Amino acid sequence: MVSPGGGGGGAVGGKGPIGVAVVGAKGNMGQLIVKRLETTEGIEVVGLVDPQIPDHQKLENVWHSNSLEACFKETKPNVAVDFTTAKAVPENVETYTQHKIPFVLGTTGWDKDLMDIFYEYASKAGIPAVISSNMSPPLVLLQTMLEEAADKFPGILSEFDLSIEESHQKTKIDVSGTAKKWAEIFQKLGIDNTIIHSYREEERGHGYHWYNLIKGAIGRDAVQIGLSTRVDGRETYVDGVVLAIRFLVSKEVAESEEAIFSMSEVLRWSSAGLLE
Repeated sequence: MVSPGGGGGGAVGGKGPIGVAVVGAKGNMGQLIVKRLETTEGIEVVGLVDPQIPDHQKLENVWHSNSLEACFKETKPNVAVDFTTAKAVPENVETYTQHKIPFVLGTTGWDKDLMDIFYEYASKAGIPAVISSNMSPPLVLLQTMLEEAADKFPGILSEFDLSIEESHQKTKIDVSGTAKKWAEIFQKLGIDNTIIHSYREEERGHGYHWYNLIKGAIGRDAVQIGLSTRVDGRETYVDGVVLAIRFLVSKEVAESEEAIFSMSEVLRWSSAGLLE
């Protein structure tokens, strides 16, 4: 894997800050990410890209643009962070790889069949990427635990029925990527019926998930297991983005032959660093 390089100077072995371009900078997540990165030590915002930005110009050493191509002609960030729309993702990923820019993709709703194409793009370009439908470290931890259980005990919950509910803010148009991912894991654990019921009710929290597993008849001979998560606000996702940015310019990634990484791998890297 090639070392990420660019205008920020924060590549592996570099002495300067990690240069980051935030794509989807005017969206809800994009604005929070920009605000956090502006005050995060060792990271420098070098580009903001969003269709809502009217002009292509440099303001206070940061390029503002409504075009990825225009932005990357002026500055080559060490990492691009993408929180845009499902429709924009395929072209954006192609642009990142053409310019050999490592990227964090947190946008959800795109066709997962595209993952093989993204892997091919990144592999040919020799750049790493973190792709995840959920960037929240504690939620990724729970997901990783379920994935490991599914690997060790496939089919173990085949006698259970499952009900999945997810609720997000009214502006979220796609089904929760986290709910879909967890449904896949429960299928490996032996549950066939993994229909997701989606609600857009603010009172349930910004991100609410309820997984209800039942074997037997309630009140008689039954076992019920409930897993629920609730997230208010988006700061926990920004926490994960910062970890992913640092991960992509780490020595471990530079020495790896892999192209696409998950947030589980980011957490393993982060926890290993805490133990050193």
